[in-house]
Amino acid sequence: MVAARVLSATVLALTVLALGASTASAAAPADSSARALGVQVALPGGEGDTAVSVSSPPERSTTAAGYSYGEWVSTGSLSASSRAGGSTSRASAGGSASVQAVSLFGGEITAGAVFVKATAQARGAGAEGSLRASSLSNLTVLGAPVAATPNARVELGDWGYAIVLEQAVVRQTKGRFGYRGFVTGLHVVLTADHGGLPAGSEIRIGYAEAAASAPKPPPPPSPPPPPPAADEPAPEPAPTPPPKQQSQPELPPRDPLP
Repeated sequence: MVAARVLSATVLALTVLALGASTASAAAPADSSARALGVQVALPGGEGDTAVSVSSPPERSTTAAGYSYGEWVSTGSLSASSRAGGSTSRASAGGSASVQAVSLFGGEITAGAVFVKATAQARGAGAEGSLRASSLSNLTVLGAPVAATPNARVELGDWGYAIVLEQAVVRQTKGRFGYRGFVTGLHVVLTADHGGLPAGSEIRIGYAEAAASAPKPPPPPSPPPPPPAADEPAPEPAPTPPPKQQSQPELPPRDPLP
């Protein structure tokens, strides 16, 4: 079994979506959003199922005592919550999900607990967020323990792979400040038919996303020109030269009288 740090096609696609969503007008008010879910099964052709899914605004939360999807997914208690809000100049958001006692494909993949959490804040001075609180405990894949290293890829024989604590962050600094982060506790992708599920099927255990953006403050106005110094008298106007006099022409002498 080989584990490697990867950025999956799913994360790349979500990154493109996040970049597209961050092109709001620089003058638009601050905004935020959040989403979380416990389990998602996606089959080729659009079929599948989702358990305990929420999105904000407004603030939401939901729980379930357990969940199962055929013979492929079984969990204990699970919950999800999300919040998003703020003012015209600042915003914040958060999403989290918790799933206990995870078993996939009859025990080929198990985890004691999955917890994912994403937060985001934005204001005129900048934007930030965190995914650090996310964790995955007691992960076992095909009978071997696996360390919960973010974006680690674990091969599943010849039928697929799993990504552990799959996550990515997109930041915005042009026109406005923005942050979007998302994390999936465990993401399983089938590259071949397995256990009755077709190739192309995907299973996500625990997902959380949070985004926030805010306009940058306008630049300060230009200062007025400084007044003249008090000890510098205004320059005197130059004197006007006197008008130039024209000389009279001399008359010829007159003849004496006879």
